[in-house]
Amino acid sequence: MRIGIGLFQFFPGRIGGVAEYLERLIPGLLRVLAPDDELILCGNPENLAPFETLTDPRLRRQRFPWSRRWIQGLRLADVLLPGSPSSQFARPLNDLQLDVFFCPQQSIFPRGVRARTVVAVMDFLHFHCPDQLSAGQRWMRRRKEEHFVRECDHTISISAATQADLQRFYKIAPEKCSVVHLAGRALQAITVPNPVPSGTPYIYFPAAAFPHKNHARLLEAFRQYRAAHPVIPARLILSGQTSPRLQKLLRPHLAAGDVLHLGFVTSAQVAAIYADSTGVIVPTLFEGFGMPVIEGLGYGRPVCCSNLPVFQELVGDAVQYFDPLSVESIQTAVEDLFTGRVAVPGPVRTAEILERLNWERCAAETYAVLRQCMR
Repeated sequence: MRIGIGLFQFFPGRIGGVAEYLERLIPGLLRVLAPDDELILCGNPENLAPFETLTDPRLRRQRFPWSRRWIQGLRLADVLLPGSPSSQFARPLNDLQLDVFFCPQQSIFPRGVRARTVVAVMDFLHFHCPDQLSAGQRWMRRRKEEHFVRECDHTISISAATQADLQRFYKIAPEKCSVVHLAGRALQAITVPNPVPSGTPYIYFPAAAFPHKNHARLLEAFRQYRAAHPVIPARLILSGQTSPRLQKLLRPHLAAGDVLHLGFVTSAQVAAIYADSTGVIVPTLFEGFGMPVIEGLGYGRPVCCSNLPVFQELVGDAVQYFDPLSVESIQTAVEDLFTGRVAVPGPVRTAEILERLNWERCAAETYAVLRQCMR
């Protein structure tokens, strides 16, 4: 079986959890391929850069001379204009004689590939939090989704909650749907110093600065907790992509010294931050999956998170839930973490979660769906 993976929309360091997904999935697929299979990564040099060190005779990299700007322009043209402008660029892909073309970013791109097409479905943020995107962004997302729902042969949703949304919003046939869970960041031994200054207990929230991540309510809840307990040492540690809006929210907290935003950190540093934390808090308003919840449990930390269906699906009663729309509820979670009132699941329960939600299983189940699509 010749499997093509379209990486044209994958730009490392710019897309958060999708980058972790692809950088774990592709090596995992190589470990489960049949001897006569071939895995063909399709993209430009930037798309392919994270996979240059992979060595396997069944792996092939098909480089295309399309710049990031050109790809982005072509994606926009695909959405705006009838006639699928990108289909004229599918010829080099068709020359590869693919059996299955896997599109890991919720759209088929380029169009016109003559192979069975499988699309990974991440989330439907624009339906759940429409006020956080412009009217143009919502329209573009719907246009891309309408196309893949109509044209694809199969979908892989990253959670049952996401698959339920797919069927709710687009009425897609159940036989075209599968669920393959992701995992958290692969657990690592602590090999680097913790970038957080030592001496003060802290709770940790890793997330990009999107409005639905709910930094504003978390910061207000933490401010209220500090006001109520001024002599108790406590810090809130954030990491990930920032933004002017988040920087403005952070300004008074940074001046007080009780909140620290680390920006982008390496995987090794993330491991150290989790391991030394008092707990992990995830106040997001919406998620298609939610890696930090899994990661916090993996490092043996107590976790408090929003009472979202996807978290209940993934970890059940292994965490403590709160209402992400209530500053008071988030403040209670902050206090519970610092005072040790949040239970940590036992080793057996944690092992069960990590066995069910791990990258090797994700790769094996993805491969099974790709093979099934050939029947």
